[in-house]
Amino acid sequence: MKQSIRQKIYKLKPIHRLIRCIVYNSDYHFYAKLNKQHNFDKHFAEIKDSCKGKRCFIIGNGPSLTAQDLDKLINEDCFASNFIYKIFSETDWRPKYYAAVDRYLELEEDIINGCDCNVYIGSYRWRHNKVDLKNAVCLRTHQPLSNKKCDFSEELKKCVYVTSTVSYVLMQIAAYMGYSEIYLLGFDHNYSYEIDEHGKIVKNYNIKSHYYSAPNDSELADVKSMTMSYYKMLNYCNENGIVIKNATRGGKLEVFDRVDFDSLFDENSEK
Repeated sequence: MKQSIRQKIYKLKPIHRLIRCIVYNSDYHFYAKLNKQHNFDKHFAEIKDSCKGKRCFIIGNGPSLTAQDLDKLINEDCFASNFIYKIFSETDWRPKYYAAVDRYLELEEDIINGCDCNVYIGSYRWRHNKVDLKNAVCLRTHQPLSNKKCDFSEELKKCVYVTSTVSYVLMQIAAYMGYSEIYLLGFDHNYSYEIDEHGKIVKNYNIKSHYYSAPNDSELADVKSMTMSYYKMLNYCNENGIVIKNATRGGKLEVFDRVDFDSLFDENSEK
């Protein structure tokens, strides 16, 4: 969606809330019908707490992400999303789990299918786009009516909560699966175009949003909403004894404690 249109929607709060209500109701009925056909509930029951005692990495698409760092993760459980496949030509690494929830993403489904990973597609995207992905599971996505509220799903059969970043969806899936340690990589949390609390678009000059090149019109980040969701994740992890740390090289995300990425692969470090 073009920035000019998104800016107008953000400013018109009643219309924004109305659109979210319509999406919620439509997704609810769509997912209920789709679930009867595919029995996604069975999948969610099978993966719940299936990875206790293990660690995983959630990969962001920030400009600090490199193929060299991904090479070190070949034998690790990794979550990734959206255009992560643009880096596949530079590394043999592939994610174990992949997610896409944005309706407007132009995905190369052949590449994703060749990745042979578990694929999670948001119900809003699934409803508006033909899905031809093997191993695809639909997530009933639910976005709060207000950007000032953020919920965390402890039961994926019910829904997964969506904020302004698909990474929050990945975090909820990883926590639901019971991973005891979660490390973030490529979370620069710095964008060329950001939207402030008044719905105004702010241009940050000389800032690159992703490790790949993308049209400026597609890069619009609600950083405040993202940060709120990250704090929600941090609180959930603290309350449930889950270690979550930011292993990104640089960047501006300071919600989570930092850890040196290379130290996670020292022979004497515990995994």
